[in-house]
Amino acid sequence: VRGERMSDTELIAEEVHTNIARNNAARVRELRLSIECTLSAPGIALEFRDDGVAFDPFARTAPRLDAEITDREVGGLGIHLVQQVADESAYAFVDGLNVLNIFLKFSPTPHGATA
Repeated sequence: VRGERMSDTELIAEEVHTNIARNNAARVRELRLSIECTLSAPGIALEFRDDGVAFDPFARTAPRLDAEITDREVGGLGIHLVQQVADESAYAFVDGLNVLNIFLKFSPTPHGATA
């Protein structure tokens, strides 16, 4: 795995894990979280599953990057960054679990370009 894609994978894992923990911080019972990483010829697949409250991180509107920092809403930059780095991303709530799938191609497609 090229260094750049490994760094992207680590960044995504950290951002998603942090989002899951923060979104469920007020919970009384323990949170169960699993992360599965699969390497294949085309790339790296990450699947995050947690039993926290239903939360689609991609449903949030993109942050206003051109606005002054004091005028921006708190949060959203990490998931925005994940979407910029990932080649594919999807969320579903299945059988009481949040399921977030992220895919990174070994040869990333430049943002805004079509494969």
